[in-house]
Amino acid sequence: MIESGFGTARANAMNTVIITSSGATSVAGLAAALKERSGGAPALSPPGAAPEAFQAGTLHVLSADDLTEGDADKANSASARIVVDAHDLYRFCLRGQMLKCNRTFCSGAARRYGEANCFAFDFNVKPGTKPAGVFKKILPEKKSERAALLATCELNTREKFCNAHHENLAADLKSRRQNLVRLISKTDLILCANDVVTQGLKDFGLGGKQVYTDDGMFDLEGNVNGDALEKRADVIVRAGEHARNLPRPAKWQVERENSILMMQDIIGQRTVWESRPSHIELSTNNLCNLRCVMCSPETRPTKQSLSEEETRHICGQIFPTASLLTPSAGSEPLLGDFELITGLADRYEVELNVITNGTLLTPERYEMMRKRLGRLQISFDACDRETYEKIRVGAKFEKVVENIRKAAELTAADNIELMTSAVVMKINYDRMAEYVEFVADLGVNTVALQRLLINFEALKEWDAFGNVPDDEIRAQVDRAVEAAKRCRINLHVGLGTPRVHQYGKKDFKLFKLNYLPEEIIRRYPSVCYQSAMYLKVEPDGSVFPCCVAPPELNMGSLKEKSFEEIWNGRKYQQLRREMFTGKYRRVCRECPLLTMYSEGPRVIQ
Repeated sequence: MIESGFGTARANAMNTVIITSSGATSVAGLAAALKERSGGAPALSPPGAAPEAFQAGTLHVLSADDLTEGDADKANSASARIVVDAHDLYRFCLRGQMLKCNRTFCSGAARRYGEANCFAFDFNVKPGTKPAGVFKKILPEKKSERAALLATCELNTREKFCNAHHENLAADLKSRRQNLVRLISKTDLILCANDVVTQGLKDFGLGGKQVYTDDGMFDLEGNVNGDALEKRADVIVRAGEHARNLPRPAKWQVERENSILMMQDIIGQRTVWESRPSHIELSTNNLCNLRCVMCSPETRPTKQSLSEEETRHICGQIFPTASLLTPSAGSEPLLGDFELITGLADRYEVELNVITNGTLLTPERYEMMRKRLGRLQISFDACDRETYEKIRVGAKFEKVVENIRKAAELTAADNIELMTSAVVMKINYDRMAEYVEFVADLGVNTVALQRLLINFEALKEWDAFGNVPDDEIRAQVDRAVEAAKRCRINLHVGLGTPRVHQYGKKDFKLFKLNYLPEEIIRRYPSVCYQSAMYLKVEPDGSVFPCCVAPPELNMGSLKEKSFEEIWNGRKYQQLRREMFTGKYRRVCRECPLLTMYSEGPRVIQ
């Protein structure tokens, strides 16, 4: 039995393992090492080639350069699992050529090509360094691995690189990249040898749950003795168990391909994007049953709504590639056409991120969203009736508290995260710790403390910042953090630089919101993550690139234009130029969603 971070792997869980490898001398030995772990003799294919047939319920471990898109299609048709052994970056360079050029080419004139970028930039390699120097810098201790990488680096001058391609270099590179994106979107797991390769793959656009790092991969390099083969077999068993435990919804290939393309669009600094927004906020109406102080009736337009026909037409354009839907975030989603929206989410396999004021939350409405629900968030700002009802005018404190308690029972049974969010203001900032303890006692898993968004002048009087010393607010936040730690729940602090304190349960049902924003913020802090992956649609059909939705960022109306005309239209292209250059328009420069992430998010456990 093999103990690993993913549980105990045992032979009968593995079924048959089909191995292909370009290292011919190691295949037979590896098969023998796996026989005991797999419960039977693995079927072998010739080195350097994928098997003729894939088997259902079977784990297939393939070398990255032995797999084609056709092979992946065969495996998926057979409901087989594929683990790709990526001990180098042979297939994952944006050029489709790994590092087959020197640093002069990478850092010099070739930067005019959007795809001419390289993960070695992250390791401060000086311009002009020869390939051997590049690999010595990024892999200083693993000589055998470096030798394997250098063996593929024959195109070591700009002239040789350019001569190896036809004159339509940009088109050739785009085609290579798109083919690779499709291929990788159809695999279950990428098995990496070290953190350097892992980071390169993440830079390519692969999410954390698709990449598995195990430094045991190094043990086979240049050495095929019994111990090394046993260790490699152990790695494959661990990776296979990890792959087997990953969820695999029917839409998974579309979502993976779109997320990779999104990172590629950002890396290439393209203004016309191949990817599509993964997180949709759709307000089919502007109905609300409360009159909250942060959403003044004077700022709310007259009643607006999309017809059922318009809603279906819009969703048909933007839902096929979307992963997540936040319905009617600017109003109350449980009013109006909630049944229609949940039905469309189910049809297009889009996960729901429901943000509600909780007043209308019943077991019956929960059942409507349950199948697609990824997270339930209830806006609840205070732990005492007087303060709460001053903020959420029209709500009844006791009723909402009871609804939260019932929601905690329902979500716990479904392993779904339940979050309450509080807008921190002058009226409630000094009781954040008590608030955390109060909702934890109701069964809430996560608390979010949010800064008040000043979208009209009268709100300045309610704002804690500017009316209360910053040191005092920080002290109250510290108290809230300690309370979360005592209560063992998670705390998201969106006051200043965002902080995520993970003290509670982490293994909720998979929630699709988490990976991409974190990766964009970390890698490309000048790019507002919402402008890349978020799309807001108002009930009049207007499209905005973020949840704040200032009038200056109105990109057009889906009642007048198709989504494609808007998404890659003149306004969106100009916004992307601003993000890549850092030359923002005023509303973006002053927006907390961009400025608050200047230091990057931080997760504390």
